[in-house]
Parts: sequence; structure tokens; C-alpha cells
Amino acid sequence: MTQLSFYLPEHLAHAVSLQAESAGKTVQEFLADLVAAQLHPTWTEAYKTEVLGCWRGELPERLEPFLPEKREAW
Repeated sequence: MTQLSFYLPEHLAHAVSLQAESAGKTVQEFLADLVAAQLHPTWTEAYKTEVLGCWRGELPERLEPFLPEKREAW
């Protein structure tokens, strides 16, 4: 991996550190995830677990695809 160095104001560095800690990641991992999300946006892990993975219980039975009825033109 390539190493990057940059400077942040103290209040931003503190905020990054707190966010990384609450995510259970190192600051390096947290910043790498932020950069990756900006450069290659996809569904985030939070979206996958909180939205897509939030179904409780059995999944509903899948119905046949809906096909609209054919109607005569006017």
C-alpha cells in the first residue's frame, strides 16, 4: 500500500479519531474507507446491514412476475 501524509486541523483530527473508535477501526482504516467511498461509491457496509440485512424472520414467498394485461388500443 502507498503511504500518504497530510495535515488536519486539531478539531478534525479529534473527530476522525472518535469516529474511527466508534466504528471499531484504526484511524488509518477509517480514513481509507472514507477515501474508497468517495472514489468508488457503492453500498456501504452500514447500508448493507441496516437496510438490506434488516429483515426479521422468514423471507416472503416470491410471487410470479406481474405481467400487465393486454388491452385493445382506442
